[in-house]
Amino acid sequence: MLTKEDLEQIAKLIEGSEKRLTSKIETAEKRLTSKIETVDQKVELLREDNKKDHAQIVEMLVESNDINGKEIKELEKRIDKLEEDQLSTHKN
Repeated sequence: MLTKEDLEQIAKLIEGSEKRLTSKIETAEKRLTSKIETVDQKVELLREDNKKDHAQIVEMLVESNDINGKEIKELEKRIDKLEEDQLSTHKN
């Protein structure tokens, strides 16, 4: 049968083990928290980069549409002039 001293020693061992486990858990928790913060920062940076890239793409598309619109207007003017020239030559 276990004596009072035996039980006290077992209790101390359990208490020591509990403290070590608690310390290890806290250390692991701190490391995980740090890693999560790092991942969150990286995600935020990626979001910012994606927003910049998206804005740049939209700007390029708008510029492209502007250029195409100007070219279409110039082509329409040339077609109108050619039609006028053709009509004037048929009248003569």
